[in-house]
Amino acid sequence: MSDRVCNLGLGNPTVPTSSLKSLTSWCLLLAGIFACQEPMRYSDESPHASMEHLWSVTVEPYLTSSLWTDDEAYDAGHYLMVPLYAAFRLRNANWQHAFADQFERFATQWLPGTTTSRNRLNRLQYYYLAAEFLTLAGPSRVGLVPDRLPLLLQSEVREMWDQAPSPQWGGATFTGMRERLLWKLSSPATHPSYYRAVLYEDLLVFATAADLKQYARVTGWKGLDEGLVDDILRCAITVFKQRVAWRGAGWLFQPGVWADHPDFAFAGRTSVSPGMLPAPLTDVAEDVSHSFRFPLWLQSLAAAWPQSSPERKYFDQLRSGLAVQFFEHVLRWPAPGNGIITTSNYMDGRDGVYRWNYLTTGSGRGYGPSELSGSLTLGWWSFLGVPKSAGLYRDLAARFPLDSVALTLYVGPNTTRIRNPLVRLPDAYTNGMMALLTRLAGELYLNAPVRPDPQREVAHQ
Repeated sequence: MSDRVCNLGLGNPTVPTSSLKSLTSWCLLLAGIFACQEPMRYSDESPHASMEHLWSVTVEPYLTSSLWTDDEAYDAGHYLMVPLYAAFRLRNANWQHAFADQFERFATQWLPGTTTSRNRLNRLQYYYLAAEFLTLAGPSRVGLVPDRLPLLLQSEVREMWDQAPSPQWGGATFTGMRERLLWKLSSPATHPSYYRAVLYEDLLVFATAADLKQYARVTGWKGLDEGLVDDILRCAITVFKQRVAWRGAGWLFQPGVWADHPDFAFAGRTSVSPGMLPAPLTDVAEDVSHSFRFPLWLQSLAAAWPQSSPERKYFDQLRSGLAVQFFEHVLRWPAPGNGIITTSNYMDGRDGVYRWNYLTTGSGRGYGPSELSGSLTLGWWSFLGVPKSAGLYRDLAARFPLDSVALTLYVGPNTTRIRNPLVRLPDAYTNGMMALLTRLAGELYLNAPVRPDPQREVAHQ
């Protein structure tokens, strides 16, 4: 392990004993419930078109675009993750090669600072998709991974982590994300409070570095910069130990940090009215529309560590705790007479207004109660890896085509930013894209895991 590893003296990763006991009981109950049930299967009479057809009119043409560019990268990282996993979990060679072709074109055309999106968060969304492709395609050893891709991703991670300017609210600029992150972790309080927020770009770097570590371990790739990657992974543990707040068997990430940020200024409002005044919450939780990425991030971070390590156990426990938080506090099954599956807007179960007067929604507009529920249809909560996830998405998939009430709620106050027609809203709800994503998400848990057996991993020299 490198001497430069991030360590603020927080000790070994642990989960509170009370939370573990509650979590264990919850998981045993869940396992018992689903062990006695036959897996649901779509019948020949299903109202859905076949997955092959839906793929051919959505994902297939989408993958022919240059998805690493400014207008494409952010959405591609969201819309293509479930199809990527499905390509390997369902063992569809044609789908796998379609992804391989996308990343081959990206790697061939890549030039530092010119080829990909200029927005760092957008770039990282695409890079994480590419890194997940490494972990899925690499163990197959059938030539799917472009030779240049692993080093390309590592080079980009290194620049962002150690070298490129990392601006901070208030005008400060740090050298690399690492320096900025260590400042935030060492600052007990800031004014405004969100100055010390751990950002989603930080978490994306953690997950991408974790994928590089896993790829090297299972394939024997010799190009891994272990000092760089181990430093990032240790910082990731430090972040989660400091910022996770357990609530029984579930948990919240950095509650209260966003209390005075404009996006969260109306979180205490549970209805929308003209001219309403801000109602901030001092303990506001993360919003659901960003938090849906956590299940897969935690899976990546767990898989970076050896099977029996305390680090792996820690991240696995976090993912299990997140499942409790989601299913007990966030997800809302339809009441009688209301056929819409929804979520609360915030991860603690509160359903206040989010991003009122936001740049891409417009003045006097924002996300009212449950209007972040549309993020559910991207399929990412399937990466919790529990039977309830499969049941949720199979139920959701069966509701397509959506009625007008559900469509209006899931679209919410539509964004004004430029988007590919295949993922533009409301089009994605009627062109087959969301129907496909929800259907694929319902299949992921019921098929054999794609992550390699640790007993067959190649030891990294």
